[in-house]
Amino acid sequence: MGEAGRLVRVRLDQGAELKDHAQLKLNHKKHLKVGLKGLEELRALAGPRGVMQRTEGLQLACSFCHQTDEAGAFMRPISYARHCGPACHPLDVDGRLPDAVAPHDKPAIVHAYLRALYLEAYEQCQALPGRRRARRPMTGNDEGSAKSSS
Repeated sequence: MGEAGRLVRVRLDQGAELKDHAQLKLNHKKHLKVGLKGLEELRALAGPRGVMQRTEGLQLACSFCHQTDEAGAFMRPISYARHCGPACHPLDVDGRLPDAVAPHDKPAIVHAYLRALYLEAYEQCQALPGRRRARRPMTGNDEGSAKSSS
């Protein structure tokens, strides 16, 4: 994204204009380590393109994420779905809910998912056998409460 959130397309031969405006910064050195966790699963999901076999183990190649368009003039945008998850960076929610994976979507959708997830988990906990619901203290206004002597 360029100024004011505008996407700016720059040709690869315009070196002075090539700038990374992404809000998410990536540690390239870490991601190019041999034997990085998740590469076997990533290779199984995405195929061998961009995952190299080294004598020490698997390694991501730059071309796994950095791909040109059909004409070879522009770089295609990096995408969470294509490049980051679910093999390497799943959107786990809570260790107590191991099957819960948040959607990679607009904040309102993620918020709705998390709200429903925790509400459902709370309701399931309340329904467990032997679980007593907390009683609220009785007040003088409750039906059936002891009448005060006058």
